[in-house]
Amino acid sequence: MQEVGYAKSHFPFRARSFIGDSNFFEISKPVYGAIATSGHHATLVYGAAKGAIIGLGGNQGGLSIINGTVSAGTIKFSTYKGMRYFSPVTYKIYYNEAQKHSLQQVDVNELNSKMLSITVKSKGKESTR
Repeated sequence: MQEVGYAKSHFPFRARSFIGDSNFFEISKPVYGAIATSGHHATLVYGAAKGAIIGLGGNQGGLSIINGTVSAGTIKFSTYKGMRYFSPVTYKIYYNEAQKHSLQQVDVNELNSKMLSITVKSKGKESTR
């Protein structure tokens, strides 16, 4: 986000930095490209699968499915429960249109394999802890 002009958050819990930031507004329904946060980690919404969102990035370290680290860009599950969604205010028109449509349903293992050449299969509900 810094590359397009957003200042780096100085809030120590950056996954919570969208809350109360005038550059972002909270949305009720996840849409492609929205920021999803559990309060501990943040991810970009890519799609949906069986009652969960599929996010790009999110948990860079700690519990994971790939040798102790999930690097930025990895597609992973994040459950809807407790998640909050945000969008930059400059995307308000996009959000108003995108919320009319459902997220694309995708298979996370197929996506990992085809897009990122990751062959480790998801165990089902890897989460943002």
